[in-house]
Amino acid sequence: MGALRCVDGSVLTVVAVACHDQTGTPYEITLDLRRGRKPFASVGERCGFRLSQLAASVTAAREDPQQAAAWPDPDDSFPEPGPQCGERAGGGLRSGEREYFSLRSRDRSDLPGSGEFRCVLRDSAEWLGRRGAGAQVQPGGWRLSRRAVIEAWGADGIGLRAVLTSAELVTFLGTVLKEPVGGGAAARAPAGAEAAGKKQAGTSRPARRQRGRVPDGSARSRLPALRT
Repeated sequence: MGALRCVDGSVLTVVAVACHDQTGTPYEITLDLRRGRKPFASVGERCGFRLSQLAASVTAAREDPQQAAAWPDPDDSFPEPGPQCGERAGGGLRSGEREYFSLRSRDRSDLPGSGEFRCVLRDSAEWLGRRGAGAQVQPGGWRLSRRAVIEAWGADGIGLRAVLTSAELVTFLGTVLKEPVGGGAAARAPAGAEAAGKKQAGTSRPARRQRGRVPDGSARSRLPALRT
């Protein structure tokens, strides 16, 4: 189970629920989303393997020398979304966004309910301005950064958003995949996801969203964003 704290003080909890075959053996997971103690949305598509691939890819990107050369801060080191991350073509993306995943309830055997849970990689730039004084003045410049943006929408159209560094994303995915409800060893995510989650730690920068009317900015929360 993973949890993200929202800017309104509520907590979005993501619970992995094991899928079982006809013999009752767990083999994959779907996701149950809750806002506080209330059901928020249910999304499926048997996404455990896809999420574990993403966690492993982000961990590898943080250790990649080429990423370090382009992005000195390891929190900016993300893999470019592609087949290795389980990317699918998605609509509605803004300029500078690339999609890692978008999950809904699609099959009759998926968890009931409506909603969406997605993650995109977003680039941003911040103008730092001139720094220093006198002869020590340094010219202004742009500070480029990249963040994973997790967004969830419930059946009522109200959504939640969290902005995560690469370390925070790996930690969050690791906590979600660690121990599915109703499963066991057979329902756990493939090797690599849980280990990757243990290697990273951090807190998230969340923001709240309502579809069609979402501010671009978000502030880092001082409250713990990742809870197990």
